[in-house]
Amino acid sequence: MINKVIIKALCLIIFLTITSQGSQPDSQATAQIMDLPLDGGATYHFLIFAGKQTDNPFRMAVIGDSIAWGNGLNQIDKYYDQVAERLHKKLNRPVEVTVYAHSGAVIFSDATGESKNANLGSSYPTLIEQAENIQDNVDLILVSGGINDVGLGNILDPNTPEGNIRSLSESITGHMKKLLQHLLEKTSDKGTCIIVTGYYHLITEESKLEPQDRVIGAFLSLTSEKTKSEALKVLASACVDPTLSAAKKQAAISSAEALYNNAISMGTEDSNLRTNSDTFYLTSTNSLDTAVKDANKGQNRVIFIDPMFERTNSYRASGSFLWELNSDYKSNDDQYYERYELTKNIVNPATKFKDSINAIGHPNVKGASKYADLIEASLKSRIPGWSQTAPATEKPTSAAVDALSIGSGTLEEKSIENVRKVIDSYLVLASSYGSSSISYDIIDAKSFDRKVEAARYMNDMGITYDETQVALAMIDTYGLEDTGFCIVIVEYNFVLFGQDISVLTPAVCDENGESIGYNAFQELAQGYS
Repeated sequence: MINKVIIKALCLIIFLTITSQGSQPDSQATAQIMDLPLDGGATYHFLIFAGKQTDNPFRMAVIGDSIAWGNGLNQIDKYYDQVAERLHKKLNRPVEVTVYAHSGAVIFSDATGESKNANLGSSYPTLIEQAENIQDNVDLILVSGGINDVGLGNILDPNTPEGNIRSLSESITGHMKKLLQHLLEKTSDKGTCIIVTGYYHLITEESKLEPQDRVIGAFLSLTSEKTKSEALKVLASACVDPTLSAAKKQAAISSAEALYNNAISMGTEDSNLRTNSDTFYLTSTNSLDTAVKDANKGQNRVIFIDPMFERTNSYRASGSFLWELNSDYKSNDDQYYERYELTKNIVNPATKFKDSINAIGHPNVKGASKYADLIEASLKSRIPGWSQTAPATEKPTSAAVDALSIGSGTLEEKSIENVRKVIDSYLVLASSYGSSSISYDIIDAKSFDRKVEAARYMNDMGITYDETQVALAMIDTYGLEDTGFCIVIVEYNFVLFGQDISVLTPAVCDENGESIGYNAFQELAQGYS
């Protein structure tokens, strides 16, 4: 049995390094795009190729909601289009893309409904139904879903209790897990890579809402569960009146009062909107990540990507990554007028207006590019033939780090030296208790001044989502984006209960190369001695 002190010391070093927190020629021919038939429920189908080569394409499928479809974006700016272009360039082969995503799609629904133009809101086909149309020979599947299952109206209703948002967001896990298990089984022979993308903070303290935003927010909140339940209560009580017209009148009055109350409360309860937005982002992120982990079961074929928008990238913030609403009640996206033409045959004026501006709050060109960048980063180690400096399965050893282009006196060199001091101090402590089975390698080190770039780097190096989030939190806590910082990748190797264990983890160092948390470690180490 392993000594309890050794187990505690082992936990200590893993905790410390987490919280203390590295080809083929591009095609020269001009890429061409050829539209293909919309078979099997596809909303868009195209091929990117160069010259005369159109055979043996890399096949990509896209299922999901309006985020995946790219509401408001020109075709070339949609993130799946950007990913396809990059795949074509890197793999030097044609890329066939079949899109099933559309605006308004939910993951699952017991009800049935009709499909519409992909730019207009409809719950159907659901993601589960979209998945049925995917061929089993695809190489990559992009998935986005969950926000419509929660309900945008619920999130934007300041009177919706936070607990409701949390509960609805938690319910995403089961449906997404079922979807992913189906996709894994369907593509098991091909070993298809599946990427699930998350959401972002809609409204934060950085959002400078304008009058038209409050009106539209109040309008959308009429679809919230709370507002609808109140209206149904009034309608039920009004139905005791022998005249149905009286019941209808009372229900209409109730809806009008809900609209007025929500419009008023949105002016004074921005904090509730921020809370709902934060709750949705945090809970949905955890739900999607959990669904991915549960579905994977050790296969590592499904990847979850948090787009990691900053709070300054939220709606109406200084660096917003989202489409917004102009004072003339027209959205500022690139497809507003095309979408407005599509709504002309819609009879219901509320639905017509809602669909015409449905791009607001969706990723704009910058936001879509952020999604594409993170998807690209995750693919580099998983798509055979992607141009990279070394195979993803090969890791440089500690000795190889000395040969890296890390100059003398650089932040990387200082950080590696200090991280080694911390770990070596632990190893001395562990050996005093008779443990000599723990070793480590410094895999790589790289300096940054932006945590977004650091997140991509850690993802490329194979760091798990959870450990990446902890490292990013440390960067925020210590304000390291203002001063610069370094990420050192460490691999621990040890024997636990007779099993060889390998743990890859990031260490965060400040602008001086000092490992964050070093003093705390020293104090704990003294406590064990």
